Amino acid sequence: MKAILTITTVALGLTGAAQAGSYTPPVIEAPVLVNSGAFAGPSWTGFYAGAQMSYGDFSVNRDGVGDASGGIYGIHAGYNHQSPNGMVVGGEFTFDHSAAENDVWKVERLISLRGKVGMTHGNWLFYGLAGYAHVRTEGRADGAHGKSGGVVVGIGADRAINDKWALGGTWESYKFSNFKNDTSDAEVDGGTIKFRASYRF
Repeated sequence: MKAILTITTVALGLTGAAQAGSYTPPVIEAPVLVNSGAFAGPSWTGFYAGAQMSYGDFSVNRDGVGDASGGIYGIHAGYNHQSPNGMVVGGEFTFDHSAAENDVWKVERLISLRGKVGMTHGNWLFYGLAGYAHVRTEGRADGAHGKSGGVVVGIGADRAINDKWALGGTWESYKFSNFKNDTSDAEVDGGTIKFRASYRF
């Protein structure tokens, strides 16, 4: 009987304390989200450099002369600036050694200086490019021979795989004429599919 009275007294005391406002309910805090370390997306602003491998096919305006095709590889370096709205503008220099050839002529070297304009989407950068290109070829008299300046245009996409490295590819179209050592008005058109890796500083 005494035990029942004691329990009743304690319960009534707690109830009175709660009604009097002296009881403070426990505060349940929101869970804290811990960063898992996943890559959240890059800023493309800054200098970068890397290497590329391509497959190219080039034609010359000569009857009976086939296309020069083959592997192309080289290096690139450039600078990008990203605006707050995700637009990216930049410039890039490329140097490529070419093994595109046939039994008449070959493309030995490609150099370009191009501008880039694009937009970001998550870890991706999609862009267009255009600029000046220079080619060196070797061939018989019935093929293109010498050096020429021309143009390059294309489209590309790069994907940032972490805060330093990006992998991507481009499709590029080249056009050359007025070869220095050629007096037969040779014109060379070509295209490349390029895969590239870049390191952002």
